[in-house]
Amino acid sequence: MLEIKNLHAGYGRLKILRGINLSVPKGGIIALLGGNGTGKSTLLKTISGLLPVMEGSIEFDGEILERIKPHEIVKSGLVQVTQSKESYPAMTVEENLMVGSYVRSDRNAIKQDLEKIYQFFPILKKRRKTLSGTLSGGEVQMLVIGRGLMANPKMLMLDEPTNNLDIPSAELLEQALDDYAGTVFVISHDRYFLDRVVDRVVELDDGELTEFAGGYADYREQKAAMREGA
Repeated sequence: MLEIKNLHAGYGRLKILRGINLSVPKGGIIALLGGNGTGKSTLLKTISGLLPVMEGSIEFDGEILERIKPHEIVKSGLVQVTQSKESYPAMTVEENLMVGSYVRSDRNAIKQDLEKIYQFFPILKKRRKTLSGTLSGGEVQMLVIGRGLMANPKMLMLDEPTNNLDIPSAELLEQALDDYAGTVFVISHDRYFLDRVVDRVVELDDGELTEFAGGYADYREQKAAMREGA
């Protein structure tokens, strides 16, 4: 589904990513791990078209992404929920959610998906007519993830999705992702969340990518073995 080949990217003349190669198949939840400043958010922004590709290529579902604009990438089925978690404060919760469906024309399906979001996150249904600028941090988190799902993406990229969520709300998010039929590419430092949802792990270190076999528990075992062997 997503094919990244020899990707170099960064900010201006500052190169952050150097020679990234990654293949993400359809389905499952893939965790992108790494310390602060290793290039995780840079990678997601480059995939989303928010940063230019310096070298290499990114292909999604047969389409070369560096040739199209960010809104066209969304239309292709690739949606990112950024770490900034911004809502439109002067719009209601429901209006914010409907913004996510702007790339769609299937009105009946949109209505069904809106009800599904309300099932995932009942607090959003309760506050659907409330201006989003009055929401708590956790409620905004649920709102922007719901807005991303409203685009009906083939692949959803999430940056620290459990930030500001209490345990019950994080469990609601897990249920939503379990129900979601597409692919999830997620940045997270939440070990409890990673342990419960992740199928595969890749790690960025100093702009270079390493892949690990198995889920998050397998990743931790492999990292421990690497430290012991060092």
